[in-house]
Amino acid sequence: MRHEATQASVLPATAPADYGIDLAAILDEVRPHLAGKTSAEVGEAGGLNPVVVSQLFTRNRPASLGAVAALADAAGGRLVVKFEPPAKPRASKPKTAKGKRP
Repeated sequence: MRHEATQASVLPATAPADYGIDLAAILDEVRPHLAGKTSAEVGEAGGLNPVVVSQLFTRNRPASLGAVAALADAAGGRLVVKFEPPAKPRASKPKTAKGKRP
C-alpha cells in the first residue's frame, strides 16, 4: 500500500535565507577563487553540469547548499555548516527546607 502524503503531514518548504543563510553572498565569496576557469572546468571539478554552473553565477538558478559546497570544493576551499545547540540553562542551587542543610 502506498502512503499518500496529506496536506497536514507535509511541512512547508523553507529556504536557507529564512534562517539567515545567504547562499548568493557565499557564492560571491567563492567566485573570485574560480576566476579564469570556464563553466566546464568548474563543473568538472565540482561535479556539476556546466550549464548549472553558469546559471548559478548569472543568478538564473537559485543556489542550493549542495551546489555552493560543490563550487567551494572546486575552488579548493570548503563550505562549513555548523550546528550550534541552544545554551544550557544554568543549574540552579538545590532548594532545601528552611533551616536544613543540603
